[in-house]
Formats: sequence, structure tokens, C-alpha cells
Amino acid sequence: MNCISCGLKHENNYCPNCGEKKDVKKITFTSMVNYAFLSITNMDKGLLLNMKLMFINPQKFIHSYIKGKRKNILNPISFLILSITIYLIIEAFFKVSKSKIPSNANFQSIQSTAYNGGKVFRAYFNYFWILFIIPLSGITRMLFKRYSYPEHLVINAVVMGQATLLCSISYILSKRPLMFDPVLYITLAVLIFRIFNRKNNTFETISLTLITLLFFTIILFGSIYLMGVFLNV
Repeated sequence: MNCISCGLKHENNYCPNCGEKKDVKKITFTSMVNYAFLSITNMDKGLLLNMKLMFINPQKFIHSYIKGKRKNILNPISFLILSITIYLIIEAFFKVSKSKIPSNANFQSIQSTAYNGGKVFRAYFNYFWILFIIPLSGITRMLFKRYSYPEHLVINAVVMGQATLLCSISYILSKRPLMFDPVLYITLAVLIFRIFNRKNNTFETISLTLITLLFFTIILFGSIYLMGVFLNV
């Protein structure tokens, strides 16, 4: 047969010249649904592989990815975008009132103004949440020093993607908005610690992880608060 992409004549399952698969099936509605479903549920490729590796050994996964082991791994930014998409679908499906914000006394003083910013945050969640990898990466680069800033962007895209997916599950159970969900902060802290921890340096890593989480929380809530002030609603 002739390769449909480059025209090379061959008898292999994959074209030796460009790698195109032989005997590609005709596109149908069923095939598209099956492909989309397998892309998400395949434990050896894509989204679930990223999740599995981040659960098993995030430090090894991140280090290997940065060193060049990319086969079957979902691109970190794509992973984050897909995670956010899943969260948004779940949030829309369960339709929780946007006025539902924890009434804990610790939030009373900022609740009204922060909620105004929170409305914008939820409305444009896919833009705002992605942008938070920028300050988070700046913090981890400054404190942990390992890896370059672009590599920290990759690391935190995976970290935030994993945290967002877990918050999707938490949202179904607790109906808490992302920024008020303890699962978010616990997951961020655990993953950052596990990725940057070194032998005989555990106490320092815990301290730096807590400082990272503190700075990130201040930036997150500060941004939401400033949105509320700017809107002046």
C-alpha cells in the first residue's frame, strides 16, 4: 500500500518514513466518541497515565519528563487545560449556587469583596487559573532553586492539573468553590513536597513547601480581593 501521508509504498503496520498508521479506519461518530473516551481513560497513555505517575512517584515522573522521557505522556499544559475543562464540566453539571461561600468566621471580613472577584474568577476560570502557574513557578523557582523557570512552569502545570482533577471529585461531594476547597491546598503542598524533597533535607523541604503555599494563597486571595475592589459591586 502507499502511505496516505507521504506516499511511500510499504507493507508494515506503520510507515517507516513518517510513522503514519496503515489501514486507518474511516471516521464515524462512533469512532470519534471511542477515540475521545480512550484518550481520557487509557491508563498507559495521556491523562490517566499522568495522574497515575503523579500518585506513584511525582519526583521521578517530573525528573524523567524534564530529562526527555515524553513517550505517551500528556503535555503538562494540555494536562492542566484538560483538568480545568473537566472541573468546569462538573461544576456546570452540578449547578451549585454561586453565592455559596463558606461562612467560616475567618472569611467574614473579606467575604463580600472577595465574592465579587470570585464571580469573575469562576466566569473566566480557564483563563485565570492557568495564569496562576506563573506566580507559583516564580515562588518555587526562588525557594527551591532546582531547575530553570520554564521547567518550573512545566512542574507546576502538572501539579495544578493534578490538584484540579482531585478538586473535581471533591466538588461533587462538598460543593465548595475551588479557591475555598482544602483539597486544593493539601494536594499542592503534598505534591510540591514530594517533588522537591531530598534525602536528609526533609525539614527544610517542609518549611519551603509551607512558605510556598502561604505566598501562593496570599497571591490567589489577593487577586480575587483586588478583582472585587476593582469591580466595586
